[in-house]
Parts: sequence; structure tokens; C-alpha cells
Amino acid sequence: MKSRAKKSHALFCALCWFVLVFWLEAGWFAITALACQRTFNFQIQENFHNHSNGFQTVLLSDIHLLGVNRRKRVDIWWTDWQLFKSFRAIDFFTNHELVVVLGDSLDEGGLASSRLFRKYVERFKNLFHTEKEILHSTVGNHDVDLSGAKAKPQLRRWEKEFGRVNQVRSFRGVDFVTLNSLALANLQRGSFRRQQRNRTWEFIEGNFTFTQPERPRVLLLHVPLFRENDLDCGPARHQETGHVTYNAPHEAYSPPLDVLPAAETLDLLEKTHPHLVLSGHTHAQCFQNHHHSNTRTTELTVPPFSWRMRPDPSYALLYLRADHKNLTSHALVCSLPNEYAVFSVYTAAGLATLAWAFFRLCCYKKIENRTKNKMY
Repeated sequence: MKSRAKKSHALFCALCWFVLVFWLEAGWFAITALACQRTFNFQIQENFHNHSNGFQTVLLSDIHLLGVNRRKRVDIWWTDWQLFKSFRAIDFFTNHELVVVLGDSLDEGGLASSRLFRKYVERFKNLFHTEKEILHSTVGNHDVDLSGAKAKPQLRRWEKEFGRVNQVRSFRGVDFVTLNSLALANLQRGSFRRQQRNRTWEFIEGNFTFTQPERPRVLLLHVPLFRENDLDCGPARHQETGHVTYNAPHEAYSPPLDVLPAAETLDLLEKTHPHLVLSGHTHAQCFQNHHHSNTRTTELTVPPFSWRMRPDPSYALLYLRADHKNLTSHALVCSLPNEYAVFSVYTAAGLATLAWAFFRLCCYKKIENRTKNKMY
């Protein structure tokens, strides 16, 4: 009887741990993605009566796939696992047709040799494999080092794997304009960066005019347009505090390190006339309106997708509908499970298991002995 009771207790404990691990490693991510999609669907139905002609996009930014030069193997494995299960849940439970990645896909792209770079790209493509179409925006400052001696081959290999840093791609009647914001921002200095800056402005002036575009236009950047700080970025951002990897809302940004300079921002908006701007880089969400030439352009800065950039990463869902020259859009920033919360639950469960085992081994035996003595 005693051995049977011990086995039943052990099986119950193992079952509890199985359910807990399944919830923390899969169920929580699935429920989060499903709940965000349901909320997004409700908002679309409430705000747009004729929403069937639009399409949905998943926005990812600052994935920072970790490299071997600055990270331990365990850290790389843990973060890759978070990226994998997060994207798998999103890809399965979200009704999207397009995935847009807004730069800094790699963490050590500028430090990697050609062999390491190929391994990083292979890892990235395995983690983010999808049947949907993927658009990459311009490279981030962690993808390519434009100021280094190997800037030219680094940029060439990036474009070979992920597409040109300056390009226009159309999807469902919307033009997605990718620009090299590192060159525009003077974020990385050097002669090659100056060449890339000239190349980017030549691309803009050769493909766009000062007139309004014939089709809806979405601008894809890594470095956001100019803003002094994040105080006007919406209530969700206003409630946040600062962190190691991102500023508090009241802290001032430093152009060109954090955002594009004001002059480049105005010039860019005047020449491209985008209906919407999507960016990353600051590691914090922001809904910002930019006013130029009696026109208002909305910018969405998407938070990072990785636990290594912040413990509460996010992604965004974007609804777009093209109507001749007009664009209807709606966005929702969705939170992923918090890494600190996951560790806290595991710690609490581990302590509870140890306390239960201690009680079984020590206290329970004393109770049994006392019961036997009373019987005799």
C-alpha cells in the first residue's frame, strides 16, 4: 500500500510538472497569439465596415539573433527557443498574409565572418520559416557595420540573402518602400557610408517625385523618423519606465544615434509622401504623427521581438486596405509572455516541489510513526 501511494504521489507530481512545462513553453504563447488575433479582429470589425478587401501583416523588429562572440551557448539556445515558439504560435494563430521584419535581424552581423554569417542566416531562416511572404526592411546597425573596413562585402552578402536595402515591392495594391536608414542617419561613419547615403538619396529622387503617389505607400525603416522623446507615443508607452536597452519616455533621443535628424526626416517625408511609416531600433513602441506640407503621416515604431532586448517583447498586427490612392490602416501591438514571469513560475514551482518532497520525507514520516505509537 505504501509503495502504491508513493507511486501515485510521484505520478501526480510528474503530471503537474508536465502540465506546467507545456503551459509555459507552448500553451501561454499560443493563447497570447490567439487572444491578440481575436482582439484585432474585433477592432477591425468595429472600425471598418468593409474590411474584406484588406490584408493583415505581422510586424517584427529587433530580433537580434544572438551570436557566438558575445553570448554563451545556453543563452543562445534559450533565446532561439523563445523566438521559435513565439513565431510558430503567431504564424499558426494569426490570419496574416505578409511578414515584415524591420531591421536588426542579427545581433552580430557586423562582427561575423563569412562562415559565421551563413550559419546565422541559416538559423534565422529555420526559426522564421513560413509559407507567407516575408519582406525585410533596411538592414539594422547590428546587421552590417557600414563604417568598418569590410563594409562593402558585408552589405553585399546581406543583400544577397535578404534583398536590396533600397527597393520598392508591391503587395495587394500597396507599395512597400525599403530604405537604408543607416546611411540616411549618419549612424555609422566612413567613406563607404557616405557612398551609401548618396546612393539612397539617388534612389529616392529617381523613383519618387514631390507629387502625391499613384498608389498607397508604406515606408520601411530601421531608424525612426525624428522625435524629441516618446512622451507623445501613446498611453501604453507613457506608462513604461526606462530599461538597459531602451529609454524612459521622457528621456531625449540623440540624432542620429536614436532617430533620423530633423532635416533628413522632413526631406524624406516631402519626397516620398508615405501614407504610413514603420520603424524599429529604439526597442519601445510608439505611435507618432508627423506633420508636413499640410499632411499628417503616422509612424509606428515596433518593439523588439527577443527576450534579450527586453523581458516583455512584442510584435504588431497591421491591417491595410488599398483604395486607389488612399490607404486604410489599423495596428495593434501584442505582448509576448514575460521572461521574468516564466522564471518566477518555474522558481515557485520548484520551491513548492522541494517543500512537498521535504514534507513527505521528514514530517509525514513523523506523523506516521506517531499514529503507529498511538495504535499500540
